[in-house]
Parts: sequence; structure tokens; C-alpha cells
Amino acid sequence: MVGREARKHFACALSGARKLYGTNDSRTILYQTHLGYCAYTLGYKEEALVNLEEAFTLGTKTTPGRAIVVNQLAQIYRDQGYESRTLILYQDWCRNNPLSAAYTSEEVMAHLRYAELLSYMGKNHYAIRIAESSARRMNHLFGRDDPDTLYARSVAASLYGDSGDHKRAIRRLKSICENAPAEYRETADYLHTWIKLGFEYALNGNFSKGLQIIDTYSEHFAQHPNTSDGDHLRVMNMKATVHGFLEDLDSSLRIIQDIYTRSVQIHGENHINTLTYENNLAVTCSDLAVTTQDPDKASQLVRLARQYSWDVYKRSASARGFADQFTMLALSNKARLVERSGDLVN
Repeated sequence: MVGREARKHFACALSGARKLYGTNDSRTILYQTHLGYCAYTLGYKEEALVNLEEAFTLGTKTTPGRAIVVNQLAQIYRDQGYESRTLILYQDWCRNNPLSAAYTSEEVMAHLRYAELLSYMGKNHYAIRIAESSARRMNHLFGRDDPDTLYARSVAASLYGDSGDHKRAIRRLKSICENAPAEYRETADYLHTWIKLGFEYALNGNFSKGLQIIDTYSEHFAQHPNTSDGDHLRVMNMKATVHGFLEDLDSSLRIIQDIYTRSVQIHGENHINTLTYENNLAVTCSDLAVTTQDPDKASQLVRLARQYSWDVYKRSASARGFADQFTMLALSNKARLVERSGDLVN
């Protein structure tokens, strides 16, 4: 109800601003940005994209608050699985708006999001350099204990883990968790930092400790008012992965099946997150088939693994194209699963 009222107020404000200031005025663009994101939170995705993309087009490189438009539009692109659009958006914005000229948290946050995307693409060292610079800029602007600074530091720490330096990631995440000010400890970002710390412990070989930390904080994280269903699924995926490390593949499979089912309901079956979870489901079925002592169960799991992997490839190729990076990865995974499990089918 509150969101719908806010949408009405933003729509009225936008209409008035257009008459008073003109379409291209920064105040008008800011109202249109707020209206677009408000519409998105209410589920009006097309309306949201129309408003945010128009606000982005009308603005100039120097329009005040432009970083807000960039970050909100990028979040919608990510939620819809449009990674290439997100990358181009941040790439262009960061090239035209250097960190040294950033004076708001939204401006610095755009560089930080760009670093996360680069890490996802495997450009770890470049990503870490941008994330470290972003954290230093946040610290310079707002101080070491500011929530945005602490968040930036946690992102930089996690990117070290993505590059394989789990010990450094653990040291940095642990320092943030143990030394954070009281007000930050009430935030979803703080809970997520603990969860990331647990996952890094698991990646570094301390599986039991990692799972214990994730179990402790994941429930509180899921209940926090500032987290989404998608956030919760990503945390549960970490949990399933750690169960796999512990060779508790039955538990891992149950969790991933639930994640995949819920992701289809939340995002749709062609979304990049859903495809990723289904791919994880295929791999877990294959892993369990290799370890089970029941030949009939092994055969059934292999068939499921092949079905899931083929579905991922078909849907990715249909939605994203045959030349897409994820589509090619899905085809490669399918080939490996067939090669690995060929003798297990009755």
C-alpha cells in the first residue's frame, strides 16, 4: 500500500517537474528515476525500464544524481539477467566518471559494481584494483566506519577470495565482522559479510566451521527486511556448495532442488540465476551418481543430470544465443557430464 502511494506521488511530482522545469532538468530526471525504481519494486517491470532508460538517455554525463540512475537501471538489468547490458552501462559510466572525481556514495558504488562484474568475467586482478580504490575513496569521503565504506571493504575482500586468495579474504572479512560499529551490525550487509566469511572458510578447507557460520547467520539474513528472495537463494546456494564439500551430497541435492524451484517462480526459467542453479543441480546429480552404491539410483541420477544440463543449454541458447559465454559453458558442462557418467546408465 505504501509503495503504491509513493508511486502516485512520484508520478505527480514528475508531471509537475516537467511543466515547471522541463523534461531535461536534473530535478525532473531524478523524479523519473525514483518513479521507475518504485514501479520496479511493485512489479511493474516494463514501466520501470521505460522510465529509467528514458531518465538515463535524457541526462548528460554531468547531470547531478546520474549515478543513481545508472545503479538502479543496472540492478534491474542484473535482475532480468541482462549481463551484457549491465557491463556496457557500467563500463561507459566508469570510463567517463573517474573515481578521483566521485563525491557521492552512488558514484563510488557504480565503480564497485563494475569491479564485481569484472571479477565474474574472470578479470580478477583488475577487479580487485578497482574495488580497493573504491574502498579507499569511500573511506576518504565518509570515514572508515561508514556503512558504505565497510560494504566496499567487504566487496574487495570477497574479490580476493574469487581470485583464490582465501586466507587474505578471511583476514579482511573477519576484521570487518569483529570491528564493525554497533549500528552497522543491524544491517543486512553485516550479516552477509559473516556469510561470505563462512564461505571463504569452507573454500579454504575448513568446511565445518564455514557451514556453522553460514547456518548461524543465514536465517537472520533471510528474515531481515532489507533482503530479497533472490538474496536468500544466493546464500542457500553457498550452503548447498559447502554440504557438497562435506560430501553430504543428499543434503546438497535437496537444497539445490528447492533453490531451483523457487528461482523459476521468482525469476523465470530463462533467467541467468535460474540457469546457474539448474546447472548446479545437474552437477550435483552427477556427483551423487558417482558416489552412490545403488546402481538403479545412480542410473536415475545420471539421467536427471543429463536432462538438466541439456535443458540449461537449450534455454540459454534460445534466450541468449549460441555464441554467448554462458551458453558455451553449459554445452561444455553437458559434454563433461556425459563423458564422466557414460558407464553408470543401465
